[in-house]
Amino acid sequence: MPHGHCYLWMPKILWLHVISDALITIAYFSIPITLLYILKKRRDIPFGWMVVAFGIFIFACGTTHVMEIWTIWIPNYWLSGFIKLLTAVASIVTATLLVYLIPKILSWPSPEQLQYLNNELQAQNNELNKINKKLADTQQQLLQSEKMASLGQLAAGVAHEINNPIGYVWSNFKSLEDYQKKYTLLLNAYAAYDQTFSKDNEHHKKIIQLKHDIEFEFIQDDIPALLKECTDGLTRVQKIVKDLKDFSHPDSDEEWVYSDIHEGLESTLSIAWSEIKYKAHVIKEYGTLPSIECLPAQLNQVFLNILINAVQAIETQGTITLQTHHDQTHVYIRITDTGSGIPKDILGRIFDPFFTTKEIGKGTGLGLSLSYGIIQKHHGTITAESIVGKGTTFIIRLPIKQP
Repeated sequence: MPHGHCYLWMPKILWLHVISDALITIAYFSIPITLLYILKKRRDIPFGWMVVAFGIFIFACGTTHVMEIWTIWIPNYWLSGFIKLLTAVASIVTATLLVYLIPKILSWPSPEQLQYLNNELQAQNNELNKINKKLADTQQQLLQSEKMASLGQLAAGVAHEINNPIGYVWSNFKSLEDYQKKYTLLLNAYAAYDQTFSKDNEHHKKIIQLKHDIEFEFIQDDIPALLKECTDGLTRVQKIVKDLKDFSHPDSDEEWVYSDIHEGLESTLSIAWSEIKYKAHVIKEYGTLPSIECLPAQLNQVFLNILINAVQAIETQGTITLQTHHDQTHVYIRITDTGSGIPKDILGRIFDPFFTTKEIGKGTGLGLSLSYGIIQKHHGTITAESIVGKGTTFIIRLPIKQP
C-alpha cells in the first residue's frame, strides 16, 4: 500500500511532505559535493577521511528522503528499508570515527591560543632580527677594529721611521746653532777690528755698503730667531711622534706597568688636538698624582673616546676641563665639557653596547661601552653626570695598585 494512504491522499498534506523532502534532499546532496570540492582544493586538510565518511553519511540521509517521496506512490518498502540500513551503518561508522577524533580535536588550540602563539612567535622573530642586526654590527666593528689595529701598527712603524731622520736633523740643528754662535763671535771680532780703519778708507766704505745691502744687522738678529723656531718645530714633531708611538702601542704586547696618568692625558690631547682646537678651550686642573699600575694604551683609548664625545657635544665653542686628584688608594680623573648634555632618560644607557644618540654613520655605539669594559678591567669605575644644555662630566676612579 502506497504511503500516500497515510496522508489520506489529501493534496495539501501530500505536497507539503513531497516539497519538504525534496528540499532536504537537495541540501543533503549539495553538502557532500561541497565537501569533495574543498578536499580537492585543500589536500592539506587533516582527517580528510573523516570528511569523506561524513559526506557518505549525509548522502545516505538525502537518499532516505528521496525514498520518502518515492513510497508515497510506489510502496517499495524493502528498498527503502535497505537504504535506511545503509544510512544507519554510515551513521554508526561516522559517529564512531568522530568519537575517536574527539581527543585530537579537543587538543587543537583555540583562536585565542593561536593568537597568543602567533604573538610569541612574532616577538621571538623580532628578537632574532635584533640579534642578527647586532651580530652584523659586531662583525662590521670587528672588521673596523682589524683595520684600526693594522693602522695602529702602521702608525707605530711610521713613527719609528720618522724618528730616525728627525734625530739627524735635530743633531744637525744643534751643530748649526753652535756654528752660528761661533760665526757671530768671529763677525763681531771682524766688526771690532773694522772700527780701527779710517772711515775714509775705501775698503771700509765697501764693507759698510755691503752690510747695508745685505741687511747684515737684520740677518744677525733673525738667524737666532729662525733657529729657535726650527728647534721648537722639531721639538713639537718629536712630541707628536712620541705620542703617536705611545698611543698606537699594540695591546697584545702591552703589559701592566706603573704609568703617569698626566702623561697619558697629554699624549691623548696631542693626538686629538686637531679635533679639539677648533671647538674647545682646554683647562687643566691637575693635582699631584702617583704613578698607577695600568695598561697605558688602553687608558689612552678611554680618554680619547671621552674627549672626542666632548668635542662632538659642543655645537660651536666651549670648554673642556681636565681635573685630577687622588686619595690613599685611588686616583680620580674628571673630564667635563660644556656641550649639549645628556637627557636623564638615556643617561643610564650610554655605556650599553651599540647605544648611540648620534646620526647613522657617525657612531657605532661601542666607544663608551669599550671604555666601560677597559675601566672594569682595571678594577675601576666610570660614571657620568649631565645637565641638558650645560654639559657632561665623566668621572673615572682607578686603583693605584691592582688587586
